[in-house]
Amino acid sequence: MSSAETGVPDLLRRFAPTPHSTRVLIHNVEIEFHTDDVEIVARMQPWTCGSIGPGSHTLLLAKVIRDRDAPSGDSGVSIISAPPLTTLLVGTGTVLVLDCERREILGFLASSISASRFVDELLPTLLDRLGRFRAAESCERAVRSL
Repeated sequence: MSSAETGVPDLLRRFAPTPHSTRVLIHNVEIEFHTDDVEIVARMQPWTCGSIGPGSHTLLLAKVIRDRDAPSGDSGVSIISAPPLTTLLVGTGTVLVLDCERREILGFLASSISASRFVDELLPTLLDRLGRFRAAESCERAVRSL
């Protein structure tokens, strides 16, 4: 449903189409990735995989929208973490949120963030946080079983 159909603007871009999809394996995390930016999918090509099979790794769903209206600028990277959520901010126009419990990433990229920076720097930063969460979760389960 578009804002033209409802007369209400979709400021959060919840219904933004994500016609480009791929499945990649990065840092032993299989990501089903959806985006409106073909450059991101092209940059992920070296890590493209088919379905590998359940139990061999973590499956993560990701939806990243290129927000051409967001303020440009890619000053410092800030990470706010309150498990199970991690929010990564780049400047004032890029926001990426990782929900470790739901195994989902939702993000909005400013036009000033290149596909290579997203794939090579920002996404691995979030995956590192997912790895830390899984490790803490495993320790917690081990303590409870004692």
